Amino acid sequence: MKYIVEHMEEDLHEWCRLEYAHMLQHVGEGNLIFTNMQPNIVESFETDPELAPLKGSVPTTKDVTELGIPIERICLMDMRAEKDLVPEDADKFDYVLFGGILGDGLDPDADRTSILRKLGFPARRLGPGHFTTDSAVGTAHMVLEKKMPLETIEFCDEPTIKFSKFESVELPYRYIGKRDPKTGAVGPLLPPGMYDLLKRDNEADVFGLNMN
Repeated sequence: MKYIVEHMEEDLHEWCRLEYAHMLQHVGEGNLIFTNMQPNIVESFETDPELAPLKGSVPTTKDVTELGIPIERICLMDMRAEKDLVPEDADKFDYVLFGGILGDGLDPDADRTSILRKLGFPARRLGPGHFTTDSAVGTAHMVLEKKMPLETIEFCDEPTIKFSKFESVELPYRYIGKRDPKTGAVGPLLPPGMYDLLKRDNEADVFGLNMN
């Protein structure tokens, strides 16, 4: 199974890089394709040391319709789809397509998948909840390749990330759950480096700084 992410950003900011690297950890080298990227971003995959964690993914300037893949073999992950993704779908599709929101503070009600929905791909959803893209990729991988039905996967919804007694941030998304073996509490499976980025962004907001 290959996983396609239709890149919908003009740039490749840090939040995006962390989520993309996390996707690659989920699905493995050679199985993650980033489409619709700007030529300078594609070139930077070979030259920018900050993109070293993405080595093994496949970036391209082409959009998904230009890859020469029969549309019926591509499954669009769409929260408005009528059917949930099931392990048996692995026999029906060769590619899974994602074009939804990234967890970077954008409006969680934004429907960016609508751009791809109009192209007529067969679609599935991952149940209720608004996933970050890396969480959606990881969940689809668990269902299709680890044969785990959605109802057996533990999720963490809209978690609060605490930095100190007085500082925290709420994330309005659904994440794959990660259970603490000591307390039994379920927290979000964040991309490596995301906690530190959230902390920096929170501190920038506290002091009125613009870190972008």
